[in-house]
Amino acid sequence: MAPDEIKASFLKWNATHKRSAWRASINNRNTDSCSWFGGTPTATDDFPWPTCSECKKSMQFFLQLDLAFLPREFDTPLKDGILQLFYCSTDDGMCETWEAFSGTHEIRIIQKSDTDCTPPEEIAPFTKSVISDWLPIDDAPSPAEHELLGINYDYDFTRNLVSVEAPELGIKLSDLNIDLNVAEMISESNAGDKLGGWPAWVQGPEYPACPECQQQMELLFQLDSNDNLDYMFGDVGCAHITQCRQHPRVLAFAWACG
Repeated sequence: MAPDEIKASFLKWNATHKRSAWRASINNRNTDSCSWFGGTPTATDDFPWPTCSECKKSMQFFLQLDLAFLPREFDTPLKDGILQLFYCSTDDGMCETWEAFSGTHEIRIIQKSDTDCTPPEEIAPFTKSVISDWLPIDDAPSPAEHELLGINYDYDFTRNLVSVEAPELGIKLSDLNIDLNVAEMISESNAGDKLGGWPAWVQGPEYPACPECQQQMELLFQLDSNDNLDYMFGDVGCAHITQCRQHPRVLAFAWACG
């Protein structure tokens, strides 16, 4: 079966599960924006610089988002305040930086401020990249989520074949060449930094559960290795900020690598 025929079989499925996402447009000459990667955060008068709960060292500042200036089309329950992400500056494998709610990172929302915060002496800020605009893109589910969304794969590694079945759509494709990378051909989420959309999972789906209501949290922002921030999570890992829809001030950060 030709690749175009395989893709055509799942057009309806893709249309059903398509989501909007946004790439950050960087312009460091934009002095009005209050969203950026790296640099130093803005602060309120009672601003405490966070420390890692495991190694007790000061955290590194990664990201600041002005929630009031996210795209109007972005479906998030909280659009007021400044979101800031801090991350354990040690990250030597001893602190569980990959785990949500581990105390090795902090995400907080403060009121907007024009006051810059001076980092501790031991913290060398990353290069600042100012987000001047958000550019829309279409996003699709990662292959890691296909089974949850009704697509099943049966791999025969002896014969180098795979069969694909989507019972709700009446689709059954048998004995396809594994080398076609059929799952990625059907749909694959966008890598790189992005607002919203589908998570690009490196391993399997790892949505945290909200500690308040135990509901699955949703992707707010994806922070990928060495994109707009000069930092690598493990071995070219990908990180995600997730949010509880029922408790929008409950935010989590976690990452995984291959």
